[in-house]
Amino acid sequence: MLINYDHYRVFHHVVQNGSITGAAKELYLSQSTVSRIIKNLESSLDSVLLERSKKGVKLTEEGVLLFSHLNTAVEHISIAEERLESLKRSDAGRLRIGSSELALEYFLLPYLRMLKAERRNFTVGLSYTTPVRANEDLRSGIIDIAVLASPIPAHEDIKVITLKEVNYILVAGSSFSELQNKKTAFSELKGYPFIAGEKGMAVRLFADRIAKASGFELEPKYELASLPLLISMVEMDFGIGFVPYQHAEKALFEKRIFRIDLEQELPIENICVMLAKTPYSSRITNIFLDTLLSGH
Repeated sequence: MLINYDHYRVFHHVVQNGSITGAAKELYLSQSTVSRIIKNLESSLDSVLLERSKKGVKLTEEGVLLFSHLNTAVEHISIAEERLESLKRSDAGRLRIGSSELALEYFLLPYLRMLKAERRNFTVGLSYTTPVRANEDLRSGIIDIAVLASPIPAHEDIKVITLKEVNYILVAGSSFSELQNKKTAFSELKGYPFIAGEKGMAVRLFADRIAKASGFELEPKYELASLPLLISMVEMDFGIGFVPYQHAEKALFEKRIFRIDLEQELPIENICVMLAKTPYSSRITNIFLDTLLSGH
């Protein structure tokens, strides 16, 4: 079915404005032209998309279905237009970075400071994300680059470059002193209350993997979106949990928590940069990637 994109664009404006009159003003078209375009679109799709009244328009069930998909398409087109405009303006524009709390605080900030010192002519948008979500956002163009801790799910459309090692450790507070200064098999900890990251977070993926290797499924008593909060709750004896050593170093030094010495050796994870494998890569993205790789 071949339908003029302009018809979809007009329909999108009508829905966003809630009226044909508002859309007509925004598009610099007459009301009759907008009405005709909507009728032609409905005829082409053999569907009633809008219910009209004196108060404006309301989506039908078919209209809701079309608009939900169309809204995503319009967003992607806007992203493409923005990236093309950025390309024309050399390194001007906006770099959109997805990151985790760990990667941002203990890795990314010094590199952003380097860009600031170089007075680059682009702005940076930062958002927290998870490896799974970053895969989707990179492929759809919502973010340009992601910097996250592994493990990272493999995807044929995503390139992953290792930047720095991350060492996870298992920690506890004073109420669990029976675990201090002795070797403990992780399987022996099945009955202990666990504090873990939310599903999808790298620290949670790591904990789930260690538990599975020890023969049980991790069922955390507390699930948190914040690593500093996780350490605080361990310190207050809510339970035990895995944390990156970089996050726990100060609390360990001050003896507010202690490290549980496990019998098995824990795998080393990494801070990684994720990129979409596409023929096009913006100048901004390449500049930032070069900055990340400059020290490695």
